Amino acid sequence: MLNEITKKEFEERYPEVSTYGLEAYSPVYLENGVVLIDKEWNGEVYTVKDEEGKERTYRPVQEPDEVDDDGEVLQWKTTGYEEEF
Repeated sequence: MLNEITKKEFEERYPEVSTYGLEAYSPVYLENGVVLIDKEWNGEVYTVKDEEGKERTYRPVQEPDEVDDDGEVLQWKTTGYEEEF
């Protein structure tokens, strides 16, 4: 599972990857050097192209964040991302 890191951490680890102007796209910075942006999201997965033009997909890993008295999940939180092969 890949974890999200802060923009500052990302820029320190991957100075060769430009983050200029990404704020408008609700970016998610991953510890493997990939940036996920909202226009790559289809409601289930993020689909991005790597340096060679190959598509890679990332699925959020979620767990319950808030549960009601009957055990029904009211809200989920994302705890990481998994690359699908």
